[in-house]
Amino acid sequence: MSMVKGIRIEPNEVRDFYDIDEGATAYTRDLWTRDGVVGLDWHVFNDGAAPLTVTLDGGITVTIPAAADLGMDNVKFAIITVTAIQHRLIIAGVQKRSPL
Repeated sequence: MSMVKGIRIEPNEVRDFYDIDEGATAYTRDLWTRDGVVGLDWHVFNDGAAPLTVTLDGGITVTIPAAADLGMDNVKFAIITVTAIQHRLIIAGVQKRSPL
């Protein structure tokens, strides 16, 4: 279970954090530990020639076919990982404590 599941997010709370990663190397972002952010929304574009895997909090795994895209809204997560395939990842979340 994610360490951020119990943190209250108010209805329509403004997403005041975003991050964009474009690359071909594996990418992991620990939003809670590093940034004090509860991740809520993500969208990834798989620009590679092979399937790409997105993992949330080391448990929920989604596979995105080559040349496709997928995202999820209003899903609390602390850590997001993308496998080493050419991608564009957009993350939005809510700042709930000061970053490290």
